[in-house]
Amino acid sequence: MSNSRFRFLLLTLPLTALMLQAQTEAPEIHHEAELTQGEVTLLASARQNESGEADVALQASSNRKLLLVARTKTGEAEIHKFWTDEVVMRSGEAIMVVGGAMTSPFPYGTGEGEFHAKSIDGPAKEIPLRPGDVLHIPANVPHWMKLRPGTVVTYIVFKAK
Repeated sequence: MSNSRFRFLLLTLPLTALMLQAQTEAPEIHHEAELTQGEVTLLASARQNESGEADVALQASSNRKLLLVARTKTGEAEIHKFWTDEVVMRSGEAIMVVGGAMTSPFPYGTGEGEFHAKSIDGPAKEIPLRPGDVLHIPANVPHWMKLRPGTVVTYIVFKAK
């Protein structure tokens, strides 16, 4: 095999694998009525949880997740070593603190590279979020959603490796 053919093969293998994966996954749609009903259920759960948070995975695979989330109070700061987050606000208002350093981080859940903390210190940016806003949070960036007391929010998170 010639050197140029070998290079072409090396360059096209990843693309071919992605195309095959895309062809084996069935399209999924989540209608507004489903999301609205899910928010009602999640808000009721969040009000019962000490953390003030509840979520449900609408889709999940090894390299992507689609979550519907409800919060009734400020939670913990978090960082994901391998996952990016795309947050789409559906209702309510919040402040997303991005950057800085997590205060005394501790491992969270069973996922590798997942950490939480009580807060974020240091130079961080505060980004106000309202319904319809979309925020991209790269992997390995600390972030912390803060709510004013008495506020509730719902949002969608697209997570990807």
